[in-house]
Parts: sequence; C-alpha cells; structure tokens
Amino acid sequence: MIVRYLQLHLQTLGSALGRIGNTWVGAMLNVLVVAIALALPAALQVLIANAGQLSASFDSATEFSVYLDLEVDDDDARTLNARIEDRDDVAGTRFISRVEALAEFKSRSGFGDALDALNENPLPHTIVVRPASDDVAAIERLGAELGAVDGVASVQLDSEWIARLNGMLALIGRIVDIVTVLLAAAVVLVIGNTIRLEINNRSTEIEVLKLVGATDGFIRRPFLYTGFCLGLIGALTAA
Repeated sequence: MIVRYLQLHLQTLGSALGRIGNTWVGAMLNVLVVAIALALPAALQVLIANAGQLSASFDSATEFSVYLDLEVDDDDARTLNARIEDRDDVAGTRFISRVEALAEFKSRSGFGDALDALNENPLPHTIVVRPASDDVAAIERLGAELGAVDGVASVQLDSEWIARLNGMLALIGRIVDIVTVLLAAAVVLVIGNTIRLEINNRSTEIEVLKLVGATDGFIRRPFLYTGFCLGLIGALTAA
C-alpha cells in the first residue's frame, strides 16, 4: 500500500515536470519572477550584513575632538589624555600636540609662510576621543562631562551626523523588510495565478475525473506538485 502510494506521487511529480517542460517558455518566465523575488531581498540582506561587518571602518563617525586651553603644557596635556583614555565610556584616544597640529595645518592649508610669521603657535593641544558606545545620548553626555574638566577649552561634538547616520541605517533596514514582505507576497501570487490558469486549462479533464469517482486529493495533487516544482526551480535559480 505504501509502495503504491509513493508510486502515485512519483508519477504525479513526473507528470508535473512534463507539463512544465511542454510549456517551458511560460514556466521559465514564472521561474525568473520567483527567482528575482527571492534573490533581491536576500542580496539586500547580505549587503546589510556585510556593511555591519565593515562598521569598524566607520568608527571615526562617532569620534569628537577635545580642545585644551592654550596655557596647558605638553606634560599636563598628555596626563589629561591618559585620564580620559582610562574612562570606562571611552574606547580610545589620540593625542595631537600643538606642534603636530601646526605642522599638519601648514602642510594642508598652503599658508606656511604666513604661519611662520606668527610669534607663537595659536593652536591648542587636541585629544580625539572615540566613545565606547554608539548611542547618541551617551556620546553627548560624555562630551558634556569632558567639557567641564579643568584645562578643557571646548568640545567639538558632531552628534547630528551620528544621529543622521543611525537614522539612515535604520531606514534602510525597514525598507528591506518591507520589500521582503512584498516580494514574498508576489511569489505567492505568481505561483497561485499559474496554478489557477492550469486549473482553467484542465477544467474538462477535472470534470471527467470527477465523473469516474476521482477524489479531491487525487485531482489536487498534480497542481500542488506543479507549484512545488516552480517554487523549487525558482529557489535554486535565486541561489
């Protein structure tokens, strides 16, 4: 009994594949639609995952600069840098001395001769701080605390850029989720419409089968296998 049951299913599967082969042009169009609908959201998800793995290269987006008073000497500035770096809410710091800042400004600004005419270096020591958290509120709180430290003249915190970046990433994630749901619905509609057309084309055959006593399961089985084959071939094509 079980062997006969399996034989019937294999026969129905072969019949479904044969019908797909006989109408291969329309079947391939359906397969391409299914493949694109499956591959597009999967590719977008892979792209977002890869962007997440490369997020370390965008750490500079959360960095901010702490400018020290001009009266702070080199030793005190380095000591303050070490204190800031030891904080639990700081992932790391980079100290830029007044001499290094002036040399870099001369090389990039093109005003080297004019700067050489100055009696003293107008640039302060700078500490570039990389917060341990990407949360905007935590970064703003850290910036406010460092701004109140003795010897700190000002803190340049670009929290609006961080908020904009996080907002864009969240928006892209929502768009991908919506596209995934819509394309999944499109796959169901495409395969459902194909089965509906197949049923209409075989309406006479179905009536004859009903007259000779065929069960609903027997009549339904070829159409289920047709949809299964189209979906499977589309999934393999998408992969």
